[in-house]
Amino acid sequence: PVQPLGVPEPGVPSTKQPASVYLQAGAFSAIAAADRLANRLQSALVGMALVEPTQAYVVQVNNDTLYRVRIGPVSGVAEARRISHLLTAANFAPLVILP
Repeated sequence: PVQPLGVPEPGVPSTKQPASVYLQAGAFSAIAAADRLANRLQSALVGMALVEPTQAYVVQVNNDTLYRVRIGPVSGVAEARRISHLLTAANFAPLVILP
């Protein structure tokens, strides 16, 4: 599921809570490609007994719409690295860790 424009982006620091950690798996110009990757990642995470949420978010970059696929929030950078290593071993492209 894609978050509509105007919804706060995950990982943006708040004055009320510490910043969350997310893994970004990709950014696409086509929503179908983002949804495919999000579904593949979610299936892989469930298969690894991990239940981190995976979603696509809509963002505007230089007047272009992008659909970012992110995993999280996760409990911290160490957990993000662990998940990234597991998914890389399962033939997913390396993931970017976002504070």
